[in-house]
Order: sequence, then C-alpha cells, then structure tokens
Amino acid sequence: MICPGIRTTGTLGRGAIEEHGLCMQMHDEWVVITGCAHPGAANMAAKAKDITDGQVRPVMGGYHMGRQSRSKIETVLDRFEELGVQQAAPCHCSGDRARRVFKKRLGDRCVLADVGSVFRLRAGG
Repeated sequence: MICPGIRTTGTLGRGAIEEHGLCMQMHDEWVVITGCAHPGAANMAAKAKDITDGQVRPVMGGYHMGRQSRSKIETVLDRFEELGVQQAAPCHCSGDRARRVFKKRLGDRCVLADVGSVFRLRAGG
C-alpha cells in the first residue's frame, strides 16, 4: 500500500525488465496503470485484482504488444474478460495491431489513448 486507496502490484516480471503497476481505488473499483507492461498487461491486471480483491475497471497504459500476433492479442483479451476487466486504454507501446484488435472487440469499452490524452476518472463509474 502506498497510501489509502493507492497500491502497487509489487515487482512483476523478474528478469531483464521488471515493473510495478499502479492501482487506484475508485469506490469499489480499481484503475490499473501500466508503464510498458513488459510482464504482460493481463498478468499485471491479474496481480492487481489479487492484491485489491476488487473489480478492475480500466487497465490503462502500454501493453507492449507491438510485435505480437493477433492470436496472442486475442489471448490477452480473453484473459481480461476472465478477470472481469471492464475497460482498456492501450497506448504508446501497445502497437497498432493490438490497439485495433482491442477496439474492435471492446468497442466503447476501449479508449485508444494517445500522447496528450486526458482522462477524468469518476469515483464509482
């Protein structure tokens, strides 16, 4: 716990590139912010869900999937659904293909974040 309502996933991805995800509580839901998600966006969402014991609303940030196949991207989307992730906001290192696949499958539940995007998160919804 960093402070009430804000936690880190702790170190994930032991090895060459290790990262933390930032988890912010919005009432009974959690926002997960990734850096580049080298440990995997779905792995980071799973860890966030585990440590918060709550609903993950959006997973925002880089998903590091620029060179991934459509099949691999679909696998991440399947895992998001299994985890109950409500929204996605892939940006910078997610890759164009991944962003298109996420948007096509999630529709309005996917925001294609870009440089300069501003998000206003409302508690509870």
